[in-house]
Amino acid sequence: LGYKNLEVTIWGTTDLQNEQKEIDFILSYTFRHLSVGMTDYWCGTTGDKYTRNHFLEANFSYSFAKIPLSFQWNSIVYGDKPLSFSSYVEASYSTSFNNWDFEYTLGISPWKNVLLDVSAFAVTNISASVYKELFYNNRFSTFAQLSFIYNPAFDCLHWIAGISFTINGD
Repeated sequence: LGYKNLEVTIWGTTDLQNEQKEIDFILSYTFRHLSVGMTDYWCGTTGDKYTRNHFLEANFSYSFAKIPLSFQWNSIVYGDKPLSFSSYVEASYSTSFNNWDFEYTLGISPWKNVLLDVSAFAVTNISASVYKELFYNNRFSTFAQLSFIYNPAFDCLHWIAGISFTINGD
């Protein structure tokens, strides 16, 4: 949900095999090409209370005006467990072809990251995503996404499919 430069996002996911759940509340403000925000992560299982298992993350991102390149830095600043300012840094390049949008990403953990379970610098994300706008008007849009994500630190390959809904208050 967006109004002028302020955006509120609610995001959720679940692991269909292990009953792992995550609900995120994100508040961000964008000025020109710089975005600053905070994310409240809740991670738990079916029996967990929502009042526990929270992490608060500071987010900073910058998108260049003339080239489709962006950078972001995310650091946990508070949590139910000691997290030693676990951080994640990412660079993304975007392009389009025949009304399909593509994004290629490289993500690292610059030092020990308790959440990503790495003890030092590690490449934790090499990904390729494709997005397609399914419906759009000036107030509401829906997008479909398919991502392939490789984590070299753990030699794991994942795929994610999703649908996004955006309501614009401008």
